[in-house]
Amino acid sequence: MNTSARHASARWAAALGVAALGAGLLAGCAAGGDTGTGGGGGEAKDELYIAVQDDPVCLDPQQVTLTTALNIGRQIVDSLVDQNPETGEIVPWLAKSFEANDNLTAFTFTLRDDVTFSDDSALTPQTVKTNFDALAALGKTAALASQYLAGYQGTEIVDDATVTVTFAEPNAQFLQGASTITLGLLSDASAAMTADERCQSPVGSGAFVVDSYTSNDAVVLTARKGYGWGSALRTHEGDAAVKKITFAVTPEPGVRTGGLQTGEFDMILDLPAADEARFGTDDYEIYARANPGIPHSLV
Repeated sequence: MNTSARHASARWAAALGVAALGAGLLAGCAAGGDTGTGGGGGEAKDELYIAVQDDPVCLDPQQVTLTTALNIGRQIVDSLVDQNPETGEIVPWLAKSFEANDNLTAFTFTLRDDVTFSDDSALTPQTVKTNFDALAALGKTAALASQYLAGYQGTEIVDDATVTVTFAEPNAQFLQGASTITLGLLSDASAAMTADERCQSPVGSGAFVVDSYTSNDAVVLTARKGYGWGSALRTHEGDAAVKKITFAVTPEPGVRTGGLQTGEFDMILDLPAADEARFGTDDYEIYARANPGIPHSLV
């Protein structure tokens, strides 16, 4: 699994008494659908307040590179496959099965038949084609996606449940890329929007939907009803137990850590290294895990 210092050092801190979130009440703030949240024995909460360092700027997970935006995006979109963060194994998600040809120029996915997006449209082979064709057209606007789709030739609709994605040259990174937030799927209508339109309120098949986004203030997500196609790596099935998540933009580290201590925030992202010892007690949990894929490129 590729990591960068930025991803590897991004840490969640959470008060243990907040909720038993280890069962996947968030739809996956890190690789493999791990919640990155406190797993203590407190009562579960209907709402979570999470302090983040950066404004996400854009909510479209296919375009963003900021860790904050990727964490928010994972709640909104699902991916064709998932990656076990411990073993690196690629496992089914929206695709119930997948295979690659011998020279890694063609990847075939057979889709689940029960997946819907928050606009009530269904996941179809055309959805996959629309997403990947649109991403290829975005080019450098979708910097991370363009790496995973290097040499992209097209997506062929094989039948009503199957697609084959082809590349001009071997693309060994694509299957792992298909597990990332960056290649998470949007609805057909959302994928067809302009890049700027997609930034405001992308529509995915994830367990949460965008309720509101106020720049440099907060992103508010609400849980969907009827969600039932989480990755096999998730331990929680069905609708999210948390009904509302507020990501509060809080640039000052001291305000984030102070808010966690006073109970203003249930969780914080980007815990300063200097504060790790202070929160390494029985009252808090610190989580760190790398996202899958290629976080940054020097090219």
